[in-house]
Amino acid sequence: MQTIECKRVDLWDGGDRHNFGFRIAVDVPDELIKRKVPHCMITKEVITVFNSMEEVAENSVQNLRKSAWAKLSPQERKALNLQEPK
Repeated sequence: MQTIECKRVDLWDGGDRHNFGFRIAVDVPDELIKRKVPHCMITKEVITVFNSMEEVAENSVQNLRKSAWAKLSPQERKALNLQEPK
C-alpha cells in the first residue's frame, strides 16, 4: 500500500463552479500555481493505492471499526453507548 500526498487544483469554469483540473506535488508553491492558473482552488489530498485485493480487505470498514474499538477505554465505550464490532 502506498499513500501519496499531493495538491488538487480545481479550475474555475467562469461561472459559479470549480472543476477538477490536475494534481501536483506538494512542494510546488501555491503562489506559483496561482500565477499560472488564476482563480483556481488548491486543496491538499492524500491518495491511497493498494497493491492487492488482500490489502483492500485488511483496510475494510469493519477492520477500521475493530481498530477504533480497541483504542477506546471501557468508560469511553460506555459513554458513547457503543457495542463491540463483530
